[in-house]
Amino acid sequence: MKKQIKVIMCSVSLIMSMLTVASCNEKPQSTNTNPSADTAGGFDYKCRLDQMNFPEEVSLYQADYWKATDYDLEADLLKGIIIDHEVWAEGPQTITQYKKSNEYLTFYDDGESFFGKKGNSIDGGFKYSDASAGDWYSEKSIAELKWDLCGPMSGVVSDIQNIQSWGNEELSFCSLKDEKDTLLKQFQKWDLDMQLLENYTIKISSKQNGYLLMFTELIDEIPLMPYFYTEGDTRYNDWLLNCHAYAYVSEEGVIKMEFANLVQPIQKMEKIKIISFKEAKEKMEEYLKKKYINKVTIEDIGLYYIGIPNSEESGYVLTPFWFFCVSSEAWNAEEKTEMPTNVFYELLNATNGEWLYH
Repeated sequence: MKKQIKVIMCSVSLIMSMLTVASCNEKPQSTNTNPSADTAGGFDYKCRLDQMNFPEEVSLYQADYWKATDYDLEADLLKGIIIDHEVWAEGPQTITQYKKSNEYLTFYDDGESFFGKKGNSIDGGFKYSDASAGDWYSEKSIAELKWDLCGPMSGVVSDIQNIQSWGNEELSFCSLKDEKDTLLKQFQKWDLDMQLLENYTIKISSKQNGYLLMFTELIDEIPLMPYFYTEGDTRYNDWLLNCHAYAYVSEEGVIKMEFANLVQPIQKMEKIKIISFKEAKEKMEEYLKKKYINKVTIEDIGLYYIGIPNSEESGYVLTPFWFFCVSSEAWNAEEKTEMPTNVFYELLNATNGEWLYH
């Protein structure tokens, strides 16, 4: 089998690279917009503290990457006739002939198929695209569209181009609920318990409309961390911090889908009592008063699993972390103008109270 090297700029690298979110002319409307803000401890909260409910105890898990090759994704996703197989740096790829064009299904394997060893690419997923759908999305032309400051894919720039509007309207070919239910049922076939994070209706033209749905994986009803932010600290390069899945769906069905860094639990470890939400909030407020000078707003709070490399075996130990999305306004004193809002992710280990990155 011929081996080729191909540099692919995909949404995973984009997510890793976006550390600052600036305002834009037209922001898409998210389905999970926060209710009216609370004020507590001298901070503005965009999230409703009185509506938050978190467990007191959480299980640790030994886990490893979910393997797309363990499932018949070719039968589940491909619509055309298979005409070729290739191996890229990301992993093995299947190519079909479909509607005078091609479909591409790439299985992420961390570079093992191409390089003969892991550690060279991404893992725990796959990427599918239907080229017959036309050029309404392109990995070569990036539209700089910003999403909610602390939405599940915060700071992502979409690879969709020529967009006329974003919204949450229902499209005539299928309801959003039906599309979501169909995808979740498919994910269950792949032994994945997924949660919808955000969805958008995308209108490109009268003939090119569709839905964009984004998911993350659930383990014991706790989501895996769908964000990625290392603040330049290379100590955490091997940590599992960016677990996501998304799908573009049109009248033709799924025309693009990507899973990355999803996991398969191997063994449930001990159940431990975690730092309470009240204590975590107090630690966060005390810490923020020391770190930030300008006005600070708490955009979102959550409890997520993060994969910490297992020191004794391969794979990861899924460990709960408190997540705080913080925005801080900036002011240009010389020009007397507001600067772009900076967004920071603060992560507190829910098992020992240690801050990540600090």
